[in-house]
Amino acid sequence: MTLLEMEPDKPKAPKRLEGLVDMDKTALMEHITTRLVELYKDHPKDLQVEAVLSLVRGGHTFIHAGTGFGKTRISEMYFGLFDRKVVVLVLVPLDSLGDDQVREKKSSKGNSALFTFDEFQAILALIVVDEAHMVYLWGLVASKQSKNLIIFAQLEDQAIFRPAYGHIGTRLMATNNVPLLLLSATCRPEAVAAITTSLMLQPSELAMVDGELTRPDIRFIRVKMESTLSSCDDLLRIFAPHTTTAASEAVPMIIYSGTRNRTFQVMKVVNEARDTKKHEYDTKDPFIRRYHAVTGDEDKETTITDFGADKVPVISATMALGLGQNLKRVRCVIHMGRGDPAAIVQMVGRCGRDGNTGLGILFMEPTRKNGKNQLSDFTTGGYQDDDTRMDALAVTTCCLRVALALDNK
Repeated sequence: MTLLEMEPDKPKAPKRLEGLVDMDKTALMEHITTRLVELYKDHPKDLQVEAVLSLVRGGHTFIHAGTGFGKTRISEMYFGLFDRKVVVLVLVPLDSLGDDQVREKKSSKGNSALFTFDEFQAILALIVVDEAHMVYLWGLVASKQSKNLIIFAQLEDQAIFRPAYGHIGTRLMATNNVPLLLLSATCRPEAVAAITTSLMLQPSELAMVDGELTRPDIRFIRVKMESTLSSCDDLLRIFAPHTTTAASEAVPMIIYSGTRNRTFQVMKVVNEARDTKKHEYDTKDPFIRRYHAVTGDEDKETTITDFGADKVPVISATMALGLGQNLKRVRCVIHMGRGDPAAIVQMVGRCGRDGNTGLGILFMEPTRKNGKNQLSDFTTGGYQDDDTRMDALAVTTCCLRVALALDNK
């Protein structure tokens, strides 16, 4: 979790912003916009202002918008409206995401502090649940429903980190009416309803702010795999020998695999393609490193730091590297095998975050045992479980950007 703190005087309960909550909507939006322009020297998006307005009025708010929308900044905008010491509590499901946000706060000279329960309650202004769709997914894990879904086996590191994330409702209800801000780029109506129930809220108590879900700056290419998923040999088509393309000239990318073992196989194949065999055993290799749930903390930190400093262009990773992280250097994301469409959106969303065009390459097995492998296997209407959604993405003839957007509707 991350704490943001602002100085001055004696803490008093900042549940409401005096002088603002009684303004009419137009005046309040103008005030918020003016204040945020003063703070950030940049005009906020209309939906960001709408979200901040909802929080100012004490409402629980769910931001459902695509990666790169600027969801994380909303809590900072709300925080900036206070003129006295307040705390914004940010709950994150992954160590990597929390570490990434802490790095950003340190670079901006933010402070953190610990408080006694009473002091903390007195100055707690907002609770942020980042990557809120994980409340739904890990709720499935905790309730054992995930055991019946192949999709969880497809993404090994998706379900192991924080099963308690699916049971945070009882904790959050003990925070004396502090507003909640939930953030997610991928959350279907079914998941929103489950999250609302998990947090012990009524639908009428949760304001939905829906932003643009598609990323027109990312091009999706689906490639039918010619080799087995376990071999990862399809990557031989992607990389040239090191004598042709030096590490310094390679496109910065992340290659996502469903299992930790497969991240190593990816490295072996990439080094085979580059005529640099056995380099996968070098933890300081200048071309490709790996990152997964049980990678050592020091190696994780070194990999992310070196990638950001242009010292290594490729990371072979599981979903442990992904949620919400702001890795602006990524130009391309490759995903190996069928997987949860919502998770794929999250992973591919790591590229193109600097405003330039990104590329998402989805290698898909042509068939899955006991799965749906052709259009005639699907029926119209009725309930679709997550495995069906996974198979549909592999065979659909629809534009992938449209298909992924509809998956969230």
